[in-house]
Amino acid sequence: MLLLLLLLYTGLSVAFEGKSLSENVVGYLGIPYAKAPVRERRFKESEPVEFDEKRSYLEWPLGCPEVAYMGRSEDCLFLNVLQHKGTSKKVDTLLIFSNEKLSEAKLAGLASPSLNIVTAGVRCGLLGSLFNQGRYVGASEPRITSNSLFIYLGSFNGIPHGVSDVLNAVKFLRNNADLLHIGKITVWAESLAAETVASALSRTDVDRAILINGNARTRTIAREEFSKRATYKLLTELEHFSMIPYAFSKIRHDDSGDCPLIPSCLTSEKSKWKKAFYPFGIPFRSPSYEQPAIPTILGVFRQLPKDYPTDANFDEKYQYIDFKRFLAGLIPDTQFRNAPLLRRQILHQYIYTQGDKKNTYFLFEQMRKILLDRDFIAPTQQLVTELKQKKGPVYMLEYGIDNPPASCLQDGGWDDIKPFCDKMFQYFTRFATKGEPTKNSCEKTNPTWPAMGSTKRDYHVILKADGIIEWESNFHLASTELWNNFLLALDKLELKGRRDAVFKEETQLDPHEVEDDIQEWHRNADEMSNFDHAMEDMSLHMEL
Repeated sequence: MLLLLLLLYTGLSVAFEGKSLSENVVGYLGIPYAKAPVRERRFKESEPVEFDEKRSYLEWPLGCPEVAYMGRSEDCLFLNVLQHKGTSKKVDTLLIFSNEKLSEAKLAGLASPSLNIVTAGVRCGLLGSLFNQGRYVGASEPRITSNSLFIYLGSFNGIPHGVSDVLNAVKFLRNNADLLHIGKITVWAESLAAETVASALSRTDVDRAILINGNARTRTIAREEFSKRATYKLLTELEHFSMIPYAFSKIRHDDSGDCPLIPSCLTSEKSKWKKAFYPFGIPFRSPSYEQPAIPTILGVFRQLPKDYPTDANFDEKYQYIDFKRFLAGLIPDTQFRNAPLLRRQILHQYIYTQGDKKNTYFLFEQMRKILLDRDFIAPTQQLVTELKQKKGPVYMLEYGIDNPPASCLQDGGWDDIKPFCDKMFQYFTRFATKGEPTKNSCEKTNPTWPAMGSTKRDYHVILKADGIIEWESNFHLASTELWNNFLLALDKLELKGRRDAVFKEETQLDPHEVEDDIQEWHRNADEMSNFDHAMEDMSLHMEL
């Protein structure tokens, strides 16, 4: 009887069929971990499914749409499990959340006898940010509804649909750990997917996390003005979203006063909210969300992502007045007690001490530097500080390639960035199996990468685009102190008197003139200019 049970169990564990990806690696491709989020389930949390052990898993699925639909599918909640042939016990698993089309050969190259590679699609952007009425608090928050469908833009107390996807993906792997040989799970995600994964960490059972450029939520959660800005961005996306024709057929007006997802209401709401927010938000001391004390690698791109203004956006029309209007939008008088003083301090740190304010290209580049420091560098440092206080090992990484999961794991372009990708994979795969990205070593080619707070100085790694490694301490100290502490302190000062603007009637500014950081000029500039220069064309990449 015991032998019969053993044979039955053995037969069960190998009943499902995968695809041979290489001499040593097999892939179980397109395993659904939740019901397809389409039709009546489109606007709902994902619903878990049981593992079908009697079928074959041979085809790569499409990833979830974020804004664009090309090459994507809403039926996207699948796992792809790559493991070494002959694996018979649980091994460490690197779970990559990505909707990109990744290279089969490169993924297979990461799998080893001690490491499974799993990829998972997850709803991000608009589809991943929705959630349903009845489960969430904050009824006074700005919202758009479709019967029970809500977009709550100022409250993160509930579980958006994308977060439910992460929870169900991990739960599926845990429930089928014996069949799929899943051991300790390390999650890896970039950008918008990283924010979704980070939001799920406190609710799910993972052992380690690699979060790459996904720190936007640390600067947006609970901000008073974020709801207004995010509403405007979502309404802009909804006007062009390909699922809207379906939504129109399912939505009716009601008497609640809420806005249904129909064109006339969307246009009206967009116009209302556009007037009600400053696009750059409030940068100081934004509270972060709950994070478990697990080993974590936090990565930040050394440049602004492509959704921000690039060098290609600069032309000869950019003038000093454009930079000053950017400052007026960055630090508006309506939101800061001592806005002129704060703007003057920013001018001092980024312009006066760094170059010539008459050089318009320099001004444009410093605008980008200001946004990088405020939106990525300072929040990352803030998050590191909070994670250190919880006694969880935190490893800090600056890197030189935009979107490493896609850049390093897609077909094409490997030769140019191969040294970078090889070193990054070396760090991440060791972290997924050992809990540390390096061993203790004094080797010049692979010295120890210490956790923050584990040595006298807080060292972080700089991995350049050419694969060159540098160790550095005092992570962007001047910038992080400015945005996380000094400007906050300046804004609390009690200052006497407020002058009228020197150039009250002027519409042009000459950089040769004395500075004019006084409230009324910037208030007038606010009324006549759209400050969304740096953000108007951004996707939801940075917002949700």
